[in-house]
Amino acid sequence: MEAALASAWPVTWTEDYGKFELRASPENSNRGNCVRLVAERPDVTTLIEVARPFFERHGRPLQVAVAEPLAFVDSELAAIGLGVVNPSLIMKRTPPIATDLPTLGRLRVERHTRPSPTWLAAWNECAELGAARDAHFSIVSKMRDRAYFVSLHDGAGAPLAVGSFVCHGSWRCFGNLATRKDARQQGFGGLVLKILAARKVAGVGYDVLQVDRHNPAVNLYRKHGFRSAYAYHYRREMSGFGEIADQGHAPQGA
Repeated sequence: MEAALASAWPVTWTEDYGKFELRASPENSNRGNCVRLVAERPDVTTLIEVARPFFERHGRPLQVAVAEPLAFVDSELAAIGLGVVNPSLIMKRTPPIATDLPTLGRLRVERHTRPSPTWLAAWNECAELGAARDAHFSIVSKMRDRAYFVSLHDGAGAPLAVGSFVCHGSWRCFGNLATRKDARQQGFGGLVLKILAARKVAGVGYDVLQVDRHNPAVNLYRKHGFRSAYAYHYRREMSGFGEIADQGHAPQGA
């Protein structure tokens, strides 16, 4: 599952060390700027020695993605002073067999297999990407593996909510889920989820997404059949760096 989620957010620079991968991108995301562990236990001293100069070159803090099934180095990272940031949940479900879409009325839906200018503009407004917009746009433009992009608009054409998915093997990875701040708690996020789910993709056996553990949208995803698969966080060297956040994979509101 972790391999699928990593593939769903393509990065600009990588270095593969077998037991771990170094990932960096110009956009403001955690998953795009971290050490990704694989199934084998790495030597933490070696990991730090090669990771620190890599992230310094790219102007990012050294941080390690720690998924619960791969948490074998968490205590060692804590012992050398790396703090916990962005505690999240990985949630999954079996895709619904049938998805009944409500009557949309004056609402308008745009559906694309690539991120159109309209979708990008809607995502920028709903997710409030700010100065990181162009870097985020560059990342999603690389999503090609059975990808799908949906934006929901009101009768005047203003964006209400957006979302997307990209597939990796049997996993359909939902991301970039955001609802415009003044349109939340009105069902638009749930409607985007339903529209995305209605797009059938051959070979998909599971839907998966990542969300901040304290995001109210967790309840929305549970309502739509997602259940917690495991916990997830990052261990980061805190000195000298501000916060970065998972715009791409931490859905914002519903």
